[in-house]
Amino acid sequence: MKKPVLIVPLNDPEAFLIAEFARRIGLQIIFSQQPHGASLDTEPDIVPLLKDGGWKRVMVVEMPGLKTEKKLARLGIDLVVIDHHHYTHLDRAHHPITGQLLPS
Repeated sequence: MKKPVLIVPLNDPEAFLIAEFARRIGLQIIFSQQPHGASLDTEPDIVPLLKDGGWKRVMVVEMPGLKTEKKLARLGIDLVVIDHHHYTHLDRAHHPITGQLLPS
């Protein structure tokens, strides 16, 4: 089975650090060129890329994109969201079940 893939926008120090950890443990990485406010929904050709790449687990750093997340789920891709932000219409800062604030 292929290793999981990490999608990370290199737009802040957190993202750089996560990418460096991923590189050191040998994860495959897709670097997004989007600036702050990056969205999985606006990442060019990401769904075909992931589908064609055969990845079954995709980890996404701080790039919300509910439409794309649903598309990936329909393809049977296990999506892991690494995020702790509160967006206008999406709260990823709190645990969805307990409501507890997630650590940074």
